[in-house]
Amino acid sequence: MLRNLPQVDAFVSLERFKSQWGSYPRIVKAYIETYGCWLNKAESLIIEDLLEREGVEIVSSIEEANLIIINTCAVRRETEEKIFKRIEELEGLRSRYGFKLVITGCLANLRPYTISLKAPEAHIIGPQSLERIGEVIRAEGRIVDAILKPTERNILPCRSPSPVVHIVPIATGCLGRCTFCVGPIVRGGVRSYPPEAIVRNVKEAVTRGAKIVVLTAQDLASYGRDRGTNLVNLLEEILSKVEGGYFLRLGMMEPSLLKEFLDGIIEIYGDNRVFKYLHLPLQSGSDRVLKLMGRRYTFSTFYEIVKEFRRKFKELNFVTDIIVGFPGEENEEFEETINALRCLEPDKVHVARYTPRPFTEASLAPQVPEVEKKKRSKLLSKLVSEIAFSRNKKLVGTSRIGVVEEVRDKGIARLYNYKKVILLGGKYGLGDIKPIKIAKATPIDLRGYA
Repeated sequence: MLRNLPQVDAFVSLERFKSQWGSYPRIVKAYIETYGCWLNKAESLIIEDLLEREGVEIVSSIEEANLIIINTCAVRRETEEKIFKRIEELEGLRSRYGFKLVITGCLANLRPYTISLKAPEAHIIGPQSLERIGEVIRAEGRIVDAILKPTERNILPCRSPSPVVHIVPIATGCLGRCTFCVGPIVRGGVRSYPPEAIVRNVKEAVTRGAKIVVLTAQDLASYGRDRGTNLVNLLEEILSKVEGGYFLRLGMMEPSLLKEFLDGIIEIYGDNRVFKYLHLPLQSGSDRVLKLMGRRYTFSTFYEIVKEFRRKFKELNFVTDIIVGFPGEENEEFEETINALRCLEPDKVHVARYTPRPFTEASLAPQVPEVEKKKRSKLLSKLVSEIAFSRNKKLVGTSRIGVVEEVRDKGIARLYNYKKVILLGGKYGLGDIKPIKIAKATPIDLRGYA
């Protein structure tokens, strides 16, 4: 949100530029606001690259911009409502100052009509059409491209969000048909980037100094299904062809797909350059609820995957996701989820109350009362905080290899299993890979010295 709205003359007016230069300004300054996941962050970086090819200057302050781009997320209703409020706010400013407004990301495909009502002059460009973003600069009229269509993905981000962190989207879309998710509606099936392009992108980033390379997708485990390959083959190629001191951080993987190449992926995790970090979404500990959700595994299958990882990697940083109050979830099923988490002992859990999403099967089912969702969410959040604190305390007094990710008032490091450490002192520089002494634990992070 804009806490302090700009004064009347704070924005550079496109109309003023038009009168001076012709059909569009010679100097375009773009501000990009990003919501949502790692994939969205990566695609915002791609947008920046595409705009710079058009001679656009990327600015970090919205008051400097005459082109404002909102990269949206459609996963949850609360996020959607927040973004719609933001769009209305920006449309009010646009009508006064004359800048161009572009809405992209998942909401562009899911809610183009609603966006048009709230911002009639805004350009709407779905994530499948990012390559068209440069057309906005020259367009006299409005561009609306919100029709999901198969698109070959070839453009990867040249820039990084920080000198030592680089994000590489390896695919978009998924193979699932979960009854609660709009992903298939707004992103479609899996479209993987060519492996040679990914390897080249990682190599270039490491050459520039990247120490943490984040591989992201809606579902990392689905990579290559459209190309006759898989994630293990891609990772083998990256690790064999990209030398240097860096860590790969693997994003979320769908359990049923991961199980198909479990032995291979565990072997990959044995490489010192791969963070011992596993993001595997459970969603529910009840097999009946998992079936209602359209998930393609049982709790028993899920547990065996985690058990095998932890057998090989004792300090695995295991992260999962839980939806509480899914339609049809009774108290007994919620208790099964509680028992499942006690059994799994995850290091971190993203707990989300179910919210109906448009055009999904679950949105049409009888809903769990909101008061019950809040009650279950509170109980679960307390439990997972206790589990996380217990697991983090096991590292107190130890020394583990980590990489310094940020250097501000206090530095931030990531251990070899991607656990976050707030640095309380020591000698360190950005990107240093060195032992980190753990002195203290909290439920959400560790505290230590470099």
